[in-house]
Amino acid sequence: MKTFLKLTVVLAVLSALGLGLLALWAANTADPGLNIIINGESVQLSELSGWQGLGLLAGLAVALMALSLVLPLVVLLSVALPLLIVGGVLSLILLPLLGAGALLSSPLLLVGLLLWLVLRPRRRRSGSTPQQGER
Repeated sequence: MKTFLKLTVVLAVLSALGLGLLALWAANTADPGLNIIINGESVQLSELSGWQGLGLLAGLAVALMALSLVLPLVVLLSVALPLLIVGGVLSLILLPLLGAGALLSSPLLLVGLLLWLVLRPRRRRSGSTPQQGER
């Protein structure tokens, strides 16, 4: 299980990085004059230097990892947590009832065990079975 978890995390990080690169490439090739406006300032992808492009890529990777890791966990917990709570409440209700039933039926179980031990067919020992040639 530990190997599966490590492999899943590595694949998630690599896929987020790959999707970030793909999004950056697609945005730049679709419209070379694409403008991104941040706080009223226009930023063109073709004008980004190496460090700015790397920062944009890191931001895209973080956003994609958040979407691919956090969002499924939120959905899973929003479905699984209520089911766990209902299961816990039902087990808290049924556990005392099953315990009382086991306590009340324990004398009957003891009598049944004793009857089974007395009335079961006996097995022959392997040394006392007659051979086919000795009859």
